[in-house]
Amino acid sequence: MLKWIRYKVAVSRTVAAATAKEDENIPKIRAEEKDYYEFRSVPRDAGELGGRESRKGRTINALNAEIKKATRDVAQVHTNYLINEMKKLGILLPDKNTRELWLSSREDYLFIDGSRDIDERELLSNVGISSARAAIRKERKERFEPFKDRAGVIFGFAGFIIAAGSLIFAGLTLSLRMLEVKASHSNAQPPPPMSASVACPPPALPAAPASSAPPAAPASSAPPAPPAAPASSPPSTGVPPLPLKPQ
Repeated sequence: MLKWIRYKVAVSRTVAAATAKEDENIPKIRAEEKDYYEFRSVPRDAGELGGRESRKGRTINALNAEIKKATRDVAQVHTNYLINEMKKLGILLPDKNTRELWLSSREDYLFIDGSRDIDERELLSNVGISSARAAIRKERKERFEPFKDRAGVIFGFAGFIIAAGSLIFAGLTLSLRMLEVKASHSNAQPPPPMSASVACPPPALPAAPASSAPPAAPASSAPPAPPAAPASSPPSTGVPPLPLKPQ
């Protein structure tokens, strides 16, 4: 995994460098061609035109050489990683006699400053890179198929065990809960029965609010009245009263 990460980082770095070199040199190539055609638009002698054309060719070739070198650096990263993986997996390497799978084995770079570089690296082309990747994927898939089938059986059995354990655990939990409820009901004491001879006192009525009648007037301080005179008896006639006839 770490090797693959390093490979991806190296590819990103070299691709960025190659892209930057193209963005830098392509405008220079166009500017050089424009200057050359403007130079030719004015009548000049053959020697002067020949010298200017030779300078244009050297400049454009040097700028293209820088772009090609940066592009081959990207191919170098791919080639190193893919060839090592193919050797590790025991895959046959791409045939070197098949020209479409490989880049040119020799490149002669002549730069603007006069320096020269000969590139003799054996590098896979874009077609060779795609072919090597396909071969590696196929080999890995074939090697992984038996483990894939076994892993499917193992994971399926593990899922069954987990599901069965979950059901058993749920059943045990429910049983324990039912036992707890039953025990709590059996331990509860019923209230004592009411005796028939004991009468329940009536509920107390709420106290009546205090009367708001006005207070009694104080007793008068007048003197007491004189005693009444005895009733006068009728005058006596001297005749005794008649007795009452019995009923």
